[in-house]
Amino acid sequence: MTTDEATKSEGEVQAAALAERGEDITPARDRGVLKIIKRPGSEDESPMIGDKVYVHYKGKLANGKKFDSSRDRNEPFVFSLGKGQVIKAWDIGVATMKKGEICYLLCKPEYAYGSAGSAPKIPSNATLFFEVELLDFKGEDLFEDGGIIRRIKKKGEGYSNPNEGATVEIHLEGFCGGTRFDCKDVKFVVGEGEDHDIPIGIDKALEKMQRGEHCILYLGPRYGFGEAGKPKYGIQANAELVYEVTLKSFEKVRVGAPFAASTLCPWRGCSPAPAEVDTSPRISVFLICSSLLVCFIFLAGVQVLLFLCLFLTP
Repeated sequence: MTTDEATKSEGEVQAAALAERGEDITPARDRGVLKIIKRPGSEDESPMIGDKVYVHYKGKLANGKKFDSSRDRNEPFVFSLGKGQVIKAWDIGVATMKKGEICYLLCKPEYAYGSAGSAPKIPSNATLFFEVELLDFKGEDLFEDGGIIRRIKKKGEGYSNPNEGATVEIHLEGFCGGTRFDCKDVKFVVGEGEDHDIPIGIDKALEKMQRGEHCILYLGPRYGFGEAGKPKYGIQANAELVYEVTLKSFEKVRVGAPFAASTLCPWRGCSPAPAEVDTSPRISVFLICSSLLVCFIFLAGVQVLLFLCLFLTP
């Protein structure tokens, strides 16, 4: 038996084993992605939506022919989970893994490259076989400064986010050192969270959230209660905080609408918007009448001058 024949035979055996004993991990339970764990992970936690994940993988066609491998490049593959950056089977499969786990995934075409395939290596309507190792994962750094890390437990709906000045309704739970210090439903204007004992990091994170989203937020001191702490909750200075936040609903503020100075976000250094011009009917009538009066006085003055010139000229 040649090497190619041996590889083909091994691939067919692995695919057959997955098809027979693999766990169906698709939400629809249509057996579109089947999984067998080769080596269990070392931790209990799995990556969440938006997490940056680091994996090694080998990809083969159902006949055992290899079409790609990160190990051949000696470089882990990195992507954001649940963002559509990879084939659907990977977003589903990697979300079920633990750190250090190695698993096999058998992916039907509709969860891979479909009828289009991926030329030149993956033909149309190809069923794919992967060996995947989850090396590591970490939460999404919202502002790329390490100050607010988000991990999404439940993805929100749509693509709209609250903007500055929007009215939001949220449920939140706050933790410090593993102890819960706050739990409430609250309605407020984005930028005014501190008036409700909510740290500035929550205001900023809300502008990245979608309706119905449930996430965990890890706040560094500058996005928490800072050097002042929060004696009301027993929070010491420069404490790191963890919040679970659900954005229940929001109403965006109209673009260009005037704000009261108190609704402007303190971290952006905004200045109060100019006062709104009163365009009521009374003001309009007053301005028109004033203009007519000025014109009348001017014309009357011209007539008086002409009269004097006619009678005083010798």
